[in-house]
Amino acid sequence: MQKKLLVVVFALLMALLLAVPAQAGTPSVILDGKTLQCDTPPVIDNGRTLVPMRAIFEALGASVKWDGATKTVNASKGNTNIKLVIGGQAYKNGKLADMDVPAQIYNGSTMVPLRFVSEALGAKVAWDGSTSTVNIASDGSAPAAKPATPAPQPKPEPKPQPAEPPQSDSDSDTGAALTPFEKYLAGMEARFLPEKAKGTSLTYQFVITDGHPGKYYITIKDGQCTTGKGTASSPTVTITVGEQLWLDIAAGKVNGTVAYFTGKFKIDGNPTYVQKLEEFFKKQ
Repeated sequence: MQKKLLVVVFALLMALLLAVPAQAGTPSVILDGKTLQCDTPPVIDNGRTLVPMRAIFEALGASVKWDGATKTVNASKGNTNIKLVIGGQAYKNGKLADMDVPAQIYNGSTMVPLRFVSEALGAKVAWDGSTSTVNIASDGSAPAAKPATPAPQPKPEPKPQPAEPPQSDSDSDTGAALTPFEKYLAGMEARFLPEKAKGTSLTYQFVITDGHPGKYYITIKDGQCTTGKGTASSPTVTITVGEQLWLDIAAGKVNGTVAYFTGKFKIDGNPTYVQKLEEFFKKQ
């Protein structure tokens, strides 16, 4: 019983830590030129957009039923029948279908993969990465293209300015040498709240496994924040994670709780210390 309680508490702590205010990483869904209204905002998991089951099925003209006993979503439209098992397989007209991300329960809502459901019901789907928008055409035609950007008007040429002294190699190369994760750490130093960290002594070790592999640390001690590259001495907690995955979690593009419990990254040490980390920094 105690073990189950700890799992529930940890899941809540991770949700508090990894959620980004105002759904910063939430994609928009446009169906036939109109925004899809959802009680629960869409989320991105493993690069795929998931939306509440009833919102997308009913918007595409399908009837949908939820079987709580088997945790199964059943939907139908005309001669098309779809079955989705939470955390499991998907079926179309009784045949096993390919699906990158399974349906799942998120914040009490049943979330289903948007592209799979839309295309299974005959719609066309297009992703606009520049605006984080999913465009859907329910009639199967190509979704409306993004309006062309007006050609920029020519600007007056600036007057010549006196040449500045050349920078040294060390000055000019510093910014270019930073990896995405190192820029993330630099941003944390800028957001640090020293008054929140008085009397605190915690060290977070990050082991980055892909992208730009390496070891980094964040040390919070007596109102000071130090970040750096390398192995910290006796870290309080160690987070082993891919570079882009952690950056996506921090930006709200990937749900951190789902990623942790599906084994996409690892935490060694007391997980409650991970929740405390954000207490020492301003919100992004």
